[in-house]
Amino acid sequence: MDLKLVRKIKGLSQQDVSDILGIPVKTIQSWESESRKTPAYTKKLINEKILNMSIDEMKDNLRFIVLNDNNEREYWGTKSECESYVKKFPTYTIVQYSELMKKQDYEKKYNEYIKELSKEEQEETVMVDNKEYKKSDIDFNKKYYGSLSEYTFEALNPQEQKACIEALKTLGYYDVAEHVESLNDWLQDDTISISTCRNKRDVVWILTDTQECCLYIDTLEELSQEEIEEQLL
Repeated sequence: MDLKLVRKIKGLSQQDVSDILGIPVKTIQSWESESRKTPAYTKKLINEKILNMSIDEMKDNLRFIVLNDNNEREYWGTKSECESYVKKFPTYTIVQYSELMKKQDYEKKYNEYIKELSKEEQEETVMVDNKEYKKSDIDFNKKYYGSLSEYTFEALNPQEQKACIEALKTLGYYDVAEHVESLNDWLQDDTISISTCRNKRDVVWILTDTQECCLYIDTLEELSQEEIEEQLL
């Protein structure tokens, strides 16, 4: 479905789409006039993000917030209204502001967690996929995201994250692979799942309405349909 039709269906202006997707208005105009070809991954993003947005979600993506130096709300309105109000403060959508608050909460709790550890515990490392990581970081992520009762991309270990991205790219979902918000949506509705095979090896399993991909997490080796049936079904 082309962008102009999607806009008409959702009642959005070119500026609205620009604000939601972070794409310049001139680029959107060139796609709609067909002076430039719309990239395939962008069409998927438009269809999956904008078409599936509820009215409330669209409103939240079109309302912006201006924060002062203390990260307190200074002003809110449309993007142009916020930019006209003040230039020196950063401008956020309601969604971006929510993500900022989550990030600050994460950092606060992480600092509190680290203070409780000994120096040796803080410096302890583990190897994942031949890369060295702080064990305290991995342990904290599991504790923090588990406490939120959310199955999130951030809560996965680095090799699990790598396997998720590799599986998505295998299926051609580059737009989902590049956006944590989309990854979390797919994880929470079980489109992406982490499963253990009968041979005791863990896999990332992606199952959409039309496609399927399953990768061993440790080697990123793709399972055949026969192997999926043998190991998981």
